[in-house]
Amino acid sequence: MLEYQAVNRCDTDEILRFFEKNKVIIDNDCKFFKFSEELIYINQFGSKGTEDDQFTYPFDMLINDDLIYVVDTHNNRISVFDMNYNFVNKFYFDFEPTCITYDRKNDNFLIGSYWGNWVKRYSKDFKLLGQFQYGRTSTWELGPWVYLSVSKILIDEISDNLLVCYLNEGIVRIFTKDGIFKEEFITTDLKRPFDIVFNDKNQLVVSDSWDNCIKVFSTGGRRIKTIGTKGNRNSEFNYPSGITFDFVNRRYIVCDEENHRIQIFDENFEHVKTFSEEDKRKFEHPRKTLIDYNTRNLYVLDKDNSCIKVYKYK
Repeated sequence: MLEYQAVNRCDTDEILRFFEKNKVIIDNDCKFFKFSEELIYINQFGSKGTEDDQFTYPFDMLINDDLIYVVDTHNNRISVFDMNYNFVNKFYFDFEPTCITYDRKNDNFLIGSYWGNWVKRYSKDFKLLGQFQYGRTSTWELGPWVYLSVSKILIDEISDNLLVCYLNEGIVRIFTKDGIFKEEFITTDLKRPFDIVFNDKNQLVVSDSWDNCIKVFSTGGRRIKTIGTKGNRNSEFNYPSGITFDFVNRRYIVCDEENHRIQIFDENFEHVKTFSEEDKRKFEHPRKTLIDYNTRNLYVLDKDNSCIKVYKYK
């Protein structure tokens, strides 16, 4: 097994800018200024359709250089908005994109595909720089309605290795930054891994959607703990999808998609809060969350409402 070293993401430029802006003091135990767990609705943008400010099956999102990138999967494009949620630009592809990751060292984007297990690298103006395909390329052995999706691309900023989450194969694989296969990092302990993140202990945390739980792995690929079972009570899940680790508060934010809610956990995965909306703002399969540390806003990609909802994460 390849011993995999992940970057401590507390050192990223974005979080350091947040600390400086808010005069946050970091002590030797790495204790930070704390938000409350309340989410206060601010705004939302998007609706279902094909116009510039609409989405059809949004899958992922990213903030980079004060721009919001939304992966609009079934419209075969990525749409770009400013921080006031105004449409700026759109980029079309000859495939359905699923996820987007910014490669800070190389100043470009990595994008996964909905079909065929492709990972593609693009410049900031979305010119194709390279691509690679690995694993199954046909779905016939899996069934006629099974698609082969790359659901997450995670970068080790120390080694430049890529961890790629293969949704329907149930595998996380490691590649070099040039797409050369190195190792199958996790193979037997996953059913349908949707999202992967690192925590501040350099452990890999995986949302296993078909197993209705969160799994934590060591850097060597050994499973450390499993959180949750299928259900709708606190600390239970029904198709967990996106997972975000909040390095400031040491909180996990999990999209509990089929329960139409978000659950928040502390660093030990003790349940802190369950958050769901009602009436016209009710979540319909929340898929991904994203923290903007500069504004203290939390973005929620609400897939079947075809919109992005913005909350103050106080």
